[in-house]
Amino acid sequence: MFGNTLIMSARKTLYMLMILGVIFSTFGTAQAREINASILPGGTAQVQIDNEVFASLEQKGEARVIINLRDPVSIAAPSSERESAVARIQGSVLGRLTPQDFRVIRQYVNVPALAGHLTSSGLNVLMSDPNVASIDIDQMGAGHLSESVTALGADVVHSNGYTGQGVTVAVLDTGIDTDHLDLSDDLVAQHCFTDSQCKPGSTAEGTSAEDENGHGTNVSGIISSGGVVSSVGFAPDASIVAVRVLDANSSGWVSDWLAGLDWIRTNQGTLGVDVINMSLGTFALYSGHCDADNSSVANVVAQLNSLGIVIFASTGNQGSATQMAMPACLSGVVAVGATFDSDLGREPDSGTYQDVFGGSWPACANDTTNLQTITCFTNSNSVMDIVAPGARITASGMGGGTSTYMGTSQASPTAAGIAALMLQASPGLSPATIEATLKSTGTSVTDAKNGLSFPLINALAAVNAVNTTFTDVPSSYWAYDYIERLYAAGITSGCSASPMMYCPLAPVTRAQMAIFILRGEHGSAYTPPAATGTVFSDVTTSTFGAAWIEQFASEGITSGCGNGMYCPDANVTRAQMAIFLLRGKYGSAYVPPVATGVFTDVPVGSFAADWIEQLASEGITSGCGGGNYCPNAEVTRDQMAVFLVRTFNLP
Repeated sequence: MFGNTLIMSARKTLYMLMILGVIFSTFGTAQAREINASILPGGTAQVQIDNEVFASLEQKGEARVIINLRDPVSIAAPSSERESAVARIQGSVLGRLTPQDFRVIRQYVNVPALAGHLTSSGLNVLMSDPNVASIDIDQMGAGHLSESVTALGADVVHSNGYTGQGVTVAVLDTGIDTDHLDLSDDLVAQHCFTDSQCKPGSTAEGTSAEDENGHGTNVSGIISSGGVVSSVGFAPDASIVAVRVLDANSSGWVSDWLAGLDWIRTNQGTLGVDVINMSLGTFALYSGHCDADNSSVANVVAQLNSLGIVIFASTGNQGSATQMAMPACLSGVVAVGATFDSDLGREPDSGTYQDVFGGSWPACANDTTNLQTITCFTNSNSVMDIVAPGARITASGMGGGTSTYMGTSQASPTAAGIAALMLQASPGLSPATIEATLKSTGTSVTDAKNGLSFPLINALAAVNAVNTTFTDVPSSYWAYDYIERLYAAGITSGCSASPMMYCPLAPVTRAQMAIFILRGEHGSAYTPPAATGTVFSDVTTSTFGAAWIEQFASEGITSGCGNGMYCPDANVTRAQMAIFLLRGKYGSAYVPPVATGVFTDVPVGSFAADWIEQLASEGITSGCGGGNYCPNAEVTRDQMAVFLVRTFNLP
């Protein structure tokens, strides 16, 4: 084995030397390594070349490749700027190549890359082009071949009114049964990129994503089936953009997948995609994040992420305990493995998955099958993010019926469907927030193959976590209940209306405090008398909260901050808060009992000591920890919510 590896390496390196002979004679020196790279004149740049490119050139005289160009603009550049810059750099590279050097298959709009057939003469040209970053073999891959909705609580989410309405999911797969009763009303756009199999006409690109395999229809049904023929999907009212990138055998080229993602990026202004599902992967597996090995796909994924699109992909079904397929291995993609959707007994009934399915399926079986069991065929390593039910899943089938599949292909759309529910409940969630929420609300399950643990996602828990009034106060936030009660009582509408935010860690000013306490005291409908502008020298009739500040003083809750001023923009301390709250609750004549020294940092006789201890005596505060009260610390808006709810017994 070791000897064969050395022979293969030596053979590839020798062939590379033969190909690069012109470069050697022209520039005098070049490097030929197993990680193949050419140093350009002056040592300015390197072109990284996949070893499989050389192998294909040696065996076939040409190689089907993806030429990764250096990105001329930032990932977040405006579309018009990016598209023109990418076109210029592509034109520059193509301008140096003849039809004998390179035959174009794909020229992308937003991705700095080209795909096509490359000859040795073309490689010779590209090795000296400063616009070329790397050259990869164009890999092949395939699709990663109903009780889960209920098991993950999606039925309860549906009953609560969340069905994916207003959310658009793009499915890159074998296409979709366009007139299936479960799916036809969800389909809003379609396109095709395959190796001359797009309909009609057997072209490389087309406007029809009609499914000729069934895999994509099943995947789409898991996401958005309306439940007419098959069981209801996770997000039955979500819209579907079907992008066919796999052929009738559920196989395809990475260059076509890249074209599908590039098409979404280019047409995002019209499509409005929120979620992308890719239940497919390369035959080649990767041990960690694979962005460097698939730079053009990583580039467009980063662009889509920057537009707020979350991307899910299946890890693959080879049963690896250390590797998984691309695109799941990309850092910008949520990698999804599979569990069983219920207790199915032994799977398969006899023999192994390899015996039943053949191909690259592993020679293993699962004696125990339930929702908490990760299938032994799931590729997993430390880069896998989450798991979801993927065996066996019955959903919409090609030809208008149903189909039953098992694989990580079925787990990924489960996650995509749940993401659609989350986005309906809380529009504008970032990809990072969606991923983090799915992880934090899941239950931990362990893969027996490698001992690693992963979150088993749950629709109800995930939606509940984001279904909050304020986007910056998730249900897991320590003061969530108090902030929600404060909002429900009409005391505050937050710090931002679009999106709805509360700013829980922002300090509370004295002007804000006047409003909060008077509303807590009198109710949300209360409106104070108009301000006169004569009470405090620094509070005119146009000062924010002026009417509230003057009423605050009129009720004897405050006499200002000294020298006839109120200091409306000064932040309130915890000591001041104690006085304001208790005077607001009991009136200006109230005097608390004498302090006894409850908190170590509030000695008897110190400012507001009596008020602070009374606040603690009534259970409104227990201090700031460690036996302290932190009297001089500024009050934050989350703390304020707790103080107000407890002081005025808000429901």
